[in-house]
Amino acid sequence: MKKQVIHKCIALTLCVLMMSGCSENVIPTNTGNPPEDVIAFTMPGEEEEHEGTWLQWPHPYEYGPSTPVRYDPIWVAMAKALHTGEKVHIVAYDQNEQSRITQLLREADVDMNQIDFLIERTEDVWVRDNGPIFVRDENNN
Repeated sequence: MKKQVIHKCIALTLCVLMMSGCSENVIPTNTGNPPEDVIAFTMPGEEEEHEGTWLQWPHPYEYGPSTPVRYDPIWVAMAKALHTGEKVHIVAYDQNEQSRITQLLREADVDMNQIDFLIERTEDVWVRDNGPIFVRDENNN
């Protein structure tokens, strides 16, 4: 019983220390203006103008050999719809996947000047869950 009380006291102390250590330069969420010494960043909305869209291409290494057969047509259609108005940044599992994706896109008449690749081993197709996130400062940088 005494050990449980000690553990609870330690846990409570650690929580208080962590919370107090995080309080510097934090923008309160209930005010409209941040303190002068803090740079405020915002994440643009999905509907706002943007330079490009990131697609993380499905591959057979995580979900099995039928994955490309099931999902390639959908990702090709997305890239084809997007490439006429913006860049399409594709995360490919490896060089072999990049070559395979490139062939698919060329066969679909996608302008490869609008496509670029990042080679990265991934475990999912939802780039929103693990991909890059961009924010803007108050000067729109």
